[in-house]
Amino acid sequence: MKRGLGLILFLLLVFSMNFISQLFSSETLSLGSLFLNENVGLIIVLTIILTAGELFLLFRFPLNLPGPAFNAAGSVLIVAFLFRTFAYLDTAVGMRIFGWLDVLSTALYILVPVIVLIVGYAGMIKSPHKSRRGKK
Repeated sequence: MKRGLGLILFLLLVFSMNFISQLFSSETLSLGSLFLNENVGLIIVLTIILTAGELFLLFRFPLNLPGPAFNAAGSVLIVAFLFRTFAYLDTAVGMRIFGWLDVLSTALYILVPVIVLIVGYAGMIKSPHKSRRGKK
C-alpha cells in the first residue's frame, strides 16, 4: 500500500513539475522536469519489482524464496537511480561534484545486490517459518 501511494505521489510530482515548467521560464525547472520525465519508467519498474519482493516475503518458506532476489534486483535499480540523480545534480550546478562516484559505480552495482541477497536469505535461515504477514 505504501509503495503504491509513493508511486502515485511521484507521478503527481512529475505532472506538477511539467505543468509548472510550462508556466514559468526557468532552466532549473526545465532540467528538473526533464530529469523526472526521464526516470518515470525506472521508478515504475522499481516499484513493481520491490512490491513483488515484498509480496513474496509475506508467504511462508519455501514460497518466500524469490523475495530476496526481487529485492536485490530492486536494489540495482535504486543504485542506478541514485547515480542518475547525482549526474543530474552535477549538470544542474555545472560542476563535477560527484565525479568520484564513477570509480565506485561498478563495485556498487555488484556489492549492493549481493549484500541484499545475503541479508535477505540470512533472515530466512534465521527464522525460516516466519513470514512478514502482520508486521508493520
